Amino acid sequence: MSRTRWTLAAAIALLACLLSTAPAGAARKATRAQTAALAKAVFASPLGGGDPDFKARYRVIDAKISTISRSWATATVAPKPRWQDSLQGGYVIAVQPAGTKSWVVVDFGSADVGCGIAPNSVIADLLGIKTIKSVCPTGTGVE
Repeated sequence: MSRTRWTLAAAIALLACLLSTAPAGAARKATRAQTAALAKAVFASPLGGGDPDFKARYRVIDAKISTISRSWATATVAPKPRWQDSLQGGYVIAVQPAGTKSWVVVDFGSADVGCGIAPNSVIADLLGIKTIKSVCPTGTGVE
């Protein structure tokens, strides 16, 4: 085979590999059961600061499971429509400890959530951020 044909064959093979490879950093939407389990963890955590009406005022939506490590998840904690003008939402990072089927909320907020707790690659995956270095401020991430 001539050098030109070999180069063309290699280029076609490389292109085929690139087109058939799933993109990295593609957290997937949680199933209904996973979202329900995450919501249970959120409402069982101390996020509400002891507010007995926390569950009545907030809902858990947009849950995602990391494709880098299925033991990590995120979800948005949003005020219910009646409370949207007076309450602020945020998002949680949760982990599923090895050997369990339950989630544990490890961080909640609206910025830098999970920094210093979850691996930067997992946070980037869950939030859909392309550059891992831009996930957490310098010095607070987990490499």
